[in-house]
Amino acid sequence: MINLLLLLLICPLHPIFPTLMGVSMDGYLSQYAQAPTDATIAYRQESGDIPQDLSPYAGVIAVENCAYVGHDAYLYVGDSWYRVLVFDCLGRDVQPNWMQENNIIAEMGYYLTKDLGYTGIGGIDARLVVVK
Repeated sequence: MINLLLLLLICPLHPIFPTLMGVSMDGYLSQYAQAPTDATIAYRQESGDIPQDLSPYAGVIAVENCAYVGHDAYLYVGDSWYRVLVFDCLGRDVQPNWMQENNIIAEMGYYLTKDLGYTGIGGIDARLVVVK
């Protein structure tokens, strides 16, 4: 128990740390284009679903489960963890559920995709932990 506490205090971005904090998913990432990212951020901020200040986050993501909108999450892609905000979801009106069928755990917002150098690249392996 003491070793786990030391790990949590000394290295909060160690690869195991975020998986202790929430719901963990492994799969692939897809991506939003710029216009839908901007429009969704504006809508979610106006409706109060997400904060006005997004500077604490590396970027935004969309997930299947709408209950997670507004939650912090940690995205492990490449060899690094990134703190992200869940800003959108698949919704109930989308049939069939293409995210489940293709093992897509999240769609990255345009700016996160661009900053990480993944623009135009599909099927990016990742781990996502949504903090409840």
